[in-house]
Amino acid sequence: MISKRAKRGLLVAQLALALAAAGCGGGGNGDDTLSKREYGQKVQSVGAQLLRTFRSVSGGSTGLSRLPAQLDKAGAALRSTAAQLDAVDPPRDARADNDLLVRGMRRLADAVDRLEQAAREKDAQKIAQTLQQLQRSSAIQDLQKATGDLARKGYSVGVLGR
Repeated sequence: MISKRAKRGLLVAQLALALAAAGCGGGGNGDDTLSKREYGQKVQSVGAQLLRTFRSVSGGSTGLSRLPAQLDKAGAALRSTAAQLDAVDPPRDARADNDLLVRGMRRLADAVDRLEQAAREKDAQKIAQTLQQLQRSSAIQDLQKATGDLARKGYSVGVLGR
């Protein structure tokens, strides 16, 4: 049986995932490299899409029986966003930050997978451990660093930069 503390922890995880999504805070040049404006629009678009998914996941039932499916959806959304960003050719000064966003989202998705597995197993201890790891995750820090760097460079990163 899952304790009240573990259930609260699961809610914290959902909130942390939503915050990570929200706080992560035409090439025209003859190649496929996006302009600064185009790249900013892409980041804003995928960020808004990710936030909508997280809101639908965290806005649903918070019962333990539905949690694995919600976490599966969250992990898939993170991977989809990472793939979309990985597919673009950002401006030169945004490439390292874009790579950091992609890696951070993929690592965060892996952490969500571990949390999902613990929820499927109804293993309260594993859920609590995974939540602690998620809350201290370097993936979240990487997402925040990348979006902060992009914002300092003048990129409009939308919800990912909040």
